[in-house]
Parts: sequence; C-alpha cells; structure tokens
Amino acid sequence: MNEFNRHYRTIPLLLMPIFSATSMASDINMNISGKIGIHSLLQSGKDLQTSTYLSSITGNGNYSSDWGNVITTFTGDYSDYANDENKVNIREASMVIKTKKFGSFYSGKGQSGQYNTMYKYIDVHNFNSFHPDTSSQLFRQSQYGNNVFAYISPWLETAYGKFQTRVSVPTPFNESGNTFDVLSARLLYNHNNFIFRVNRVETSKEALSQENNYVRWASVVGHQWQHLHAAFLFESGKHDPKGYEDVFGLALTGLYENWKLAISLQSESRSDQIKNRKISIASATYYFDEHFSLFLEGANYSEAINNNSDSNLSLGIVMNF
Repeated sequence: MNEFNRHYRTIPLLLMPIFSATSMASDINMNISGKIGIHSLLQSGKDLQTSTYLSSITGNGNYSSDWGNVITTFTGDYSDYANDENKVNIREASMVIKTKKFGSFYSGKGQSGQYNTMYKYIDVHNFNSFHPDTSSQLFRQSQYGNNVFAYISPWLETAYGKFQTRVSVPTPFNESGNTFDVLSARLLYNHNNFIFRVNRVETSKEALSQENNYVRWASVVGHQWQHLHAAFLFESGKHDPKGYEDVFGLALTGLYENWKLAISLQSESRSDQIKNRKISIASATYYFDEHFSLFLEGANYSEAINNNSDSNLSLGIVMNF
C-alpha cells in the first residue's frame, strides 16, 4: 500500500478490519473488535484523576458477492468525560454498498467522511484527540456525523496519480423548509506516498437562522517517508455562526520499531474580538504488541476550549482486542 495513510496500519488493530470479496458467489463475515483506554490525568486547575477516557466496541458485518460488498458497522462507546446523562453513546450505525463498477453508497451515522479522508491525518494523539468527549480541536469539522447519505466514485488511475470524488448530503435539520440544508463535495488525490484532498461544505442560512449561507473550505496535504509522516490541514470559513474564520493544523509522526512519537499544532483566527487560540501537543507511545500500548502525552492550550480540554499531562494504557 503506497498511500500516505499507510502508517495508520503500521500497528495492527488500530483501525477497523477491512473486508474483501471472496471467490464465492456470496459470503457473509462478521467481526467484533474493541478498545479500552485508561489514564491518569493532571489537568490545569484540577486534581489528579484516573479515569476511562474511552472504551468502545465495534461490530462489522460484510456481505460479499460477485457485484460487490455490503458493509455494516455498529459502534458504541463509554467515556468518563461524556455528559453524565449520556456516558454511553452509539457512534456508528451505518451501511456501505460497494459496487465493483459504479462506486459506493453510504448511509447512516458514523465517522464523518471529511474526518476519515482529511482530518484523521492530524489527529495523531490518544487523549487530546478529535473524539467528541475529549475534543481538543479548533477545527469546525467534527469526527462523527448523523443522517448522512454519500456517494463515493471509483478511483480513477492515471499516469499522474489516482483521483476520487465524494459527495454527501447530511440532513441534521428537518424544520428549516429546505430539502438539502448541508451539501458537501470532496476531491481526493493520491500519488505514491503523497496525498492531497480538498473539500467544500455549505450550510443553508435558513438552517442556521442567519442572513448568509455558511461556506467552509478545507484542504490537507501529506507525505510519508520511511519513518516520518507529515500532514498540514487548513480550514477556512465564511459567515460562520460562531465567528470562526481560518484554522490550521500541522502534525508530525515518527514510527520506529515499537515507538510512535507525535507532535501537533493548531491555531485559529476569528472575525470577532475574541482572542485567537493555539494548541500544541506532544506524545510518545510504546507498543508492546498489537494489543497493548503505553503512552505519555502533554498538551498546552492558550486557553481552555471546554471543560475537558485544557493544558494537561496524561499517562495511560490502551488495550485493543
């Protein structure tokens, strides 16, 4: 695999299993995987605490046939950092129909396509991550999306690299008077160890109860070397209801033997008078094997983003099964 996201598969079981069609006319496979992360956290303004920052279980089903695959995903998780009334959440309940000739169709709730193809390249830490319960992001894009229908084209292979387009229609609002409140379109490009993606998403003014549509552009570039992976992501919004304009993020990840070393930076600019915020994060993870790892992570926030996201030092363990 020559694509830049290859390094996310360097340590097995960090991603959900990928299924492939068999030689039979049809076949069904099922798989269950999980993850538990526990840490001791020293956070600015708070006492030392030991807690479960994330535990999740995922069930995958795959139906394969001569024409393609149908993949279902169901993920539930628990976190001590979640709202007291909603510590258990259903994050994914989706279906993907993958045809061999006409591309793929996605429907349901789950990891956002923008996150999966763009933002994950700068989401390189354990605790200070994009997860909604421990969110450290300045970006406006979230990790998960609800009520999404998307079309994913087949890859077009050329002498200059591979191209793919994706179009999605999230429907988070049902009383705005519009049929389509959110429209998103994305172009993906891969060439050897280099990636480039650009995405445009537009939310209607009626859905947001404001004078103009909210338009957000995002682009990411990344490259993989033998032991180093680098990614830069830029997000720019116009008529954002919360006053955001531009956000950028940079992530560097080094993989050597059983070690993963990562640093990342985020910075924002705003159209109002609120002070711009910055985040810097560094982490070191040691993988004993594909199931068990230990990490040390530190983050500096120019100011707290929310109750869970402030300058902190975290020592934790992660179990994958």
